[in-house]
Amino acid sequence: PGGLSPTVIQVTVNRAHPASPPGPRIYFELPQGASDRDVRIVIVDQLGEREIYRQRHAPGSKIDLPVVLQGPGKARIFLDNTLILERPL
Repeated sequence: PGGLSPTVIQVTVNRAHPASPPGPRIYFELPQGASDRDVRIVIVDQLGEREIYRQRHAPGSKIDLPVVLQGPGKARIFLDNTLILERPL
């Protein structure tokens, strides 16, 4: 007598995957000075050597850059085409 008919509802729940652990980052602060500098960052890993960043920056600028590596690697930071820092990642 006057009842409701059952209704089927399909619900899909998308769950976000847990964030993968953060990879290495390069953090670099340019020295103080009178003029902008050309910053170039090169990564060396199992894929070889590749430039991942190149831009002019004002003195005192800060760079914080995530890095994707294939196996162990290292970063080389150049200011105005002069290598100033090399470190493992």
